[in-house]
Amino acid sequence: MRWPIVVLAALAAFPTVAGAEVWREQSRQDADARGLSTIEIHNARGRIDVTPSSDGRIHLTAIKIVHLDGAGRARDLADQITVDTDRRGDHYVVEVHYPQRASFHIDFFGALRGFDREFEVRIAAEVPPALGVEARSASGVVTSEGVGGAQLLRTASGDIEVRSAGRRVEVSSSSGAIEASDLGASARIHSVSGDLTLHHVRGALDASTSSGAIRITGAEDSVAATSVSGDIKLDRAPHGLLAHSSSGSLEAEAVAGGVRAGTVSGDIRLAVRDPLRGLEASSSSGSIRVALDPAVRCVLDMRTSSGSLDVHLPVEMQTMTRRHLEARVRGGTIPASLRSVSGNITVTGGGQ
Repeated sequence: MRWPIVVLAALAAFPTVAGAEVWREQSRQDADARGLSTIEIHNARGRIDVTPSSDGRIHLTAIKIVHLDGAGRARDLADQITVDTDRRGDHYVVEVHYPQRASFHIDFFGALRGFDREFEVRIAAEVPPALGVEARSASGVVTSEGVGGAQLLRTASGDIEVRSAGRRVEVSSSSGAIEASDLGASARIHSVSGDLTLHHVRGALDASTSSGAIRITGAEDSVAATSVSGDIKLDRAPHGLLAHSSSGSLEAEAVAGGVRAGTVSGDIRLAVRDPLRGLEASSSSGSIRVALDPAVRCVLDMRTSSGSLDVHLPVEMQTMTRRHLEARVRGGTIPASLRSVSGNITVTGGGQ
């Protein structure tokens, strides 16, 4: 279904380049959501913003924006961009189609701005709170706030922001940054080279990035975090932690349950709380520092090839050599294995 178009503004001066003009067209469409499970939005280069509707219907707004010299050329290019909707089974699909080859000469200043930024469509979707959302973009930004249904959000180079999600969220970007907060269920967050900033995830969290940093605060369940060259930092993981970084550091506060942490060349700092089901921490060339809460009871097994071993709390010593130490902490039996090839290993008590 092709949308009716309303011209909002035309030929407004582009603020940075003399002679360039802005052509804007806006269209709106409402749809009945009965019988639908998911809305799909495909918009390669523009924004996608999703929020809940108050009446149980779908409300869509599309704004075409064209930066191009000449009124006629701008409008002709806008006419080549289409926004189509279709009902496919229980999915409602919104697709933005851009011209494969725009037959317009781009001047020197247009080339400096980048032709990809000469035209875009911004989609604002208000959807029923329980409706599932799938949004995909190549270079555009994707945001959602207050969506209660399951979400699948993907971009190639654009950023993604998710707030107040109700059900499971799956988010991925190749080179964009990802921010997520107040997630009510489990979440899977992945970026190849972008940073991840995540706050208040009530379900299990799986976060990974190749070269970006990971920052997690307020996690209420288990956390799995992986980064190849970026740092990982989180303030809590009350039901288990699985974390690994190749060349970045790893810092985690208030972790409990089953804990496994590893780095190749980065340092590891862990603050461990009860209940502890097991602890494994290893680093090739980085140091390891573990602070045990006073309620934690375990058996330490510390080994290093060329670093030092230090324990700063009362223990029942079982084995002690220059490179290997075994000791029981507060009569516990839970295994706590700490390994470093060339780094130092330090264990402290009292949560310090």
